[in-house]
Amino acid sequence: MFRIAAVITHATQHHGPMFRELAKVPGVELKVFFCSRIGQEQSHDPGFGKSFAWDVPLTSGYDHVFVPTKKSEIKSTDFGEIDNPVLPKMLEEFRPHAMWINGYGCRSYWRAANWARGKSAVLCFCDSELVHHRNALKKWVKKFVVKRFYSKCSGFITIGDNNEDYYRYYGVQNERMTRGCYPVDVERFERTIEQAPTSKAEIRSKLGIPNESLTAAFMGKMIDIKRPFDLIKAVANSKRVSNIHAIFIGSGELYAEADKLRKELNVSDRVHLLGFVNQTEIPLYLAASDVIAMCSEKDPHPLAITEAMIAGNAVIASSKIGCVGKTDSAREGVNTLVYECGNVDQLAKCLERLAADGPLLTKMKKASRIIAQAQDKRVTVRAVLVAIDKLRKEFSPLWNDVEVSCFETLKRYSQMLPAPDVTIEN
Repeated sequence: MFRIAAVITHATQHHGPMFRELAKVPGVELKVFFCSRIGQEQSHDPGFGKSFAWDVPLTSGYDHVFVPTKKSEIKSTDFGEIDNPVLPKMLEEFRPHAMWINGYGCRSYWRAANWARGKSAVLCFCDSELVHHRNALKKWVKKFVVKRFYSKCSGFITIGDNNEDYYRYYGVQNERMTRGCYPVDVERFERTIEQAPTSKAEIRSKLGIPNESLTAAFMGKMIDIKRPFDLIKAVANSKRVSNIHAIFIGSGELYAEADKLRKELNVSDRVHLLGFVNQTEIPLYLAASDVIAMCSEKDPHPLAITEAMIAGNAVIASSKIGCVGKTDSAREGVNTLVYECGNVDQLAKCLERLAADGPLLTKMKKASRIIAQAQDKRVTVRAVLVAIDKLRKEFSPLWNDVEVSCFETLKRYSQMLPAPDVTIEN
């Protein structure tokens, strides 16, 4: 058996399905080491301004353990908060051949990488990019720190164009990278939409949205860096195209102010605030939309875009969104319109263009559905297996207890999984 350890701060609704798929691979023994219990029980999220627990399974279907923490109470995933001194001992007991480390942003990730030297391959995964602004001091410090961490890594599972540019900036060579994706459970989203008890027309009717209107969805925490007010103002600026509506899926510290703004701009009938919506209902509201509008000034690889694409949404993205790229999930001119972040007039024109050009909207919606298939959890599983095959010669002394037939099985299985490259014909 080929043993893989995954070290991650906490269980998430996106990594869970991917770990389940990886655990199914013949010849793989997977064990996930969670460095905190964040998300396991109902808790208060200041970004959403609400206490909640995700209503989809996070840890079922794969072997996992919650590593004892240095602090009795973990409040965030910040560097100093996530620290598990016993983690190296637990990794020693499992003795993985390869280890997935979910970035460098907490103390325990460094503990895991340091333990792995001479014992295990390290596959790094993160969603970082260079699109959003960083001050000069932060750039200098990060270049020193990040390069040091990456020198401890054997391979890198990448998720898109900007993510790969980021790795190159910090000295990672192309041959060390294997393209995967930021995993989404495409099957669950599609199944939820197909089996929905209410239709798109019924959901729109309930919200007071005419069926023929262009409906743009904003999904995420209503906080400053997400810039929710830009979409409200853009709808207001699009008065000459009165069939433009927006639905806000999410809550947060700006919710009350957003409600006040839509009333001041006289667009309460066209801007619909849904508040917090849990995982099982999100696909239904996205299926009732035509467009996902991502207005953020900092958003490395928003999975809201991928989820909306599965539901057949075109994308309108600010210039600071990290998943915009020629071979990424949001492809300008293919399924995406891009505007300068913070420019409400440009955002309004993007909405107007899609509202007025039915064939363009239809074309982009279709492209989104196709590209979304390359963002599925199985694509990342494939990337892990391909990365292992690429490292086989380098790590043969450490992997000499793994039978040749096991490596052959992993390679054959990877070839049956979907690849990340999707071409859209014009």
